Amino acid sequence: MKYNKIIIATHWIIALLFALLFLSDYLRSISDKGTEIRVLWLNLHSWFGIMVFVLTIIRLAVKMNSKAPAAVYEKGVMQLLLHGAHISLYLITLLVPISGYIRFAGKGGRSLTIAGETMPSLVDKSEWLFNLGKATHGDVMESIILIVIVGHIAAALYHQLIIKDKVMSRILP
Repeated sequence: MKYNKIIIATHWIIALLFALLFLSDYLRSISDKGTEIRVLWLNLHSWFGIMVFVLTIIRLAVKMNSKAPAAVYEKGVMQLLLHGAHISLYLITLLVPISGYIRFAGKGGRSLTIAGETMPSLVDKSEWLFNLGKATHGDVMESIILIVIVGHIAAALYHQLIIKDKVMSRILP
C-alpha cells in the first residue's frame, strides 16, 4: 500500500524546498550586506521556509485523516528509531520556520516581502527574541537538520538497497 497522494506530493516538495533553503541561505551569506541581491535571497529563503511550514500542516492534517501503509517495524528498537526520526522531521519542519521568524522579527524594523506582499515585523526590536531566534535558527540547527535529513536518506537507501523490502515504493510518486 502506498501513502496518500497528498502525503507523497508534500514529502517530495518539502525535500525540494529544503534543498532550496540551504541554497538560498548560502547565496545570501556570500552576498554583500546591504545589497538588493542579499535581500532577495533572504526573502526567498523566508518564502521557502513558510512553504515548508504550510505544507507540513497540510501533510499532518491529511496524515491524521487517512490510512497509512502497514508499519515497517512492529516493535523494538527499530520502531523507536523510526518514530523518533519521524517526530524529529515533523518538529524540524514546524519549529525551524517559526524560529526563523522569531530571529527575523527580533531584529526589529524589518519587513519581509513574500510573493510581492510586504509583511512587517509583528514585534519591535527585541534583543532577547533575536537571540532566541539566532540560537534556534543558526549553525547548530543547520547541523541538526542535516544530520536528520542524511539519516532519513540513509535509512531509505538501506531499505531500498540492502534489505530490498520496497519500503521506498510507498512514498514514490
